[in-house]
Amino acid sequence: MRALLWILMTIGAIEACVFLFVCVSAVKKRSVRPCDAIIVPGCRVLENGQPSTALLYRLQAAYDAWQRGIAPSVIVCGARGSDEPMPEGEAMKKWLVQKGVPGKRVFADVRSRNTIENMKYAAQIMKENGFRTAAVATSDYHLARTLFLARKRGIEASGIPVPGGRRVCTRLTGRVRETISLTLLFFRMIFRPSLFQ
Repeated sequence: MRALLWILMTIGAIEACVFLFVCVSAVKKRSVRPCDAIIVPGCRVLENGQPSTALLYRLQAAYDAWQRGIAPSVIVCGARGSDEPMPEGEAMKKWLVQKGVPGKRVFADVRSRNTIENMKYAAQIMKENGFRTAAVATSDYHLARTLFLARKRGIEASGIPVPGGRRVCTRLTGRVRETISLTLLFFRMIFRPSLFQ
C-alpha cells in the first residue's frame, strides 16, 4: 500500500511540473519571423461547417500574419473527425479563401488526426514546395509541443500564440489536456519512436 502511495505521489508531482511548464510556456513572449509558410494545426469544425471558437482564433491569427507579409503561403492541417461535416483542413482553406487568401497559396492536409501527424504532413507539403521556414499559429498552451514536433521534422519554426479560449474554464481545460498530451508524447517517444520518423 505504501509503495502504491509513493507511485501515485510521484506521478502527481511529475504531472504538476508538466502542468506548470504548460502554463509558463503559454504566456511566454514570442517573436515571429518572416518565413515561407504559416502552419495552422487542426481543431474542431462545427456541424454547420464553421470553425469552432478555438479554430477561429488560429485562423484569424494566421490570416493577420499573412496580411502583414509574414509568409506568402498557409498550410492548414486536419482530417475529418467523426462528428465533423468535412475535413478540418478543407474547412480552414475555405475560410481563408473567403477572407481573400489566394487558393493556390493555401495548402490543405486532410489526412492528419493529431498534432504529430499535423507536423508530419505539413513537413511533407513544405518539402514538396521548397519551403524551409514556418510560423505556427496555434493555441498558446499548445504552441510549445507543436514547435517541438515541427523542429523534429526539420522545420525551422517560430510561433504565433493564439488565445486558448474566452473563458477561464476553457483555458484551464486546455492546459490540463495539454499536460496529458505532453506526458503521452514523452512515452510515445520512448516506446514508439517510429512515429517521429
